[in-house]
Amino acid sequence: MKELILQRKGDAFLPFDPESAELMRDYYENQPVRAKTTGIKKPRSYQQLKLYWKMCELVADHFDEFRDKYDADWEARIKLRHYDRMTVDGNQIMVEVKSISYSNLGHAEANRFFDRAFELFAKWLGVEVGEIIRQCESA
Repeated sequence: MKELILQRKGDAFLPFDPESAELMRDYYENQPVRAKTTGIKKPRSYQQLKLYWKMCELVADHFDEFRDKYDADWEARIKLRHYDRMTVDGNQIMVEVKSISYSNLGHAEANRFFDRAFELFAKWLGVEVGEIIRQCESA
């Protein structure tokens, strides 16, 4: 099953972002496709999400303790307390982080999370938020 983000234009649905356009190419021209849809009242910013992942990559490249962008993402979610549950079992701490997917994080909440994450990444790198944004957008 593929998850695409579509946008209504007249009587048709078109891909909202380049990734969705690429996924649509897996289907044949004029092939019927069954879909379950959920509407988004206030659309989330694809550009903002893309910038977040670029920043995660940049942070991971600068610090040895992060193997990849997913480690940087996980650490950011912990530092920003963006998790559902934290359980202590003996000497282990288990954390269940919240998703930042379109279906699990509304527009306003996403904006708050990303703003806080961008500030955190800038602090870790010792630069201003504007500088890290420029670095990521030019990469």
